[in-house]
Amino acid sequence: MLNISIFCLMGICLIGSLVGSLIFIFTFYRINWVYDERIKILHIEPVKKSLEEYDKLPSYNYMIYHFWIWDIEKFKNPDK
Repeated sequence: MLNISIFCLMGICLIGSLVGSLIFIFTFYRINWVYDERIKILHIEPVKKSLEEYDKLPSYNYMIYHFWIWDIEKFKNPDK
């Protein structure tokens, strides 16, 4: 009886570790993606246009915490 409960506890810990690892990997990917997308916009020539495009984006923290934001084009072209 004791052996079954230990195996169940080990299974729960393993599943929790896997879920935590997946959340960490997704968060790391998300932070990197947001940074790359914002830097791409800053490297547009001419500089004045890139700053105007950059100002249309939401803040960095907003983009990180609202994980459903993937389409940056809708912020660059709000009319569409």
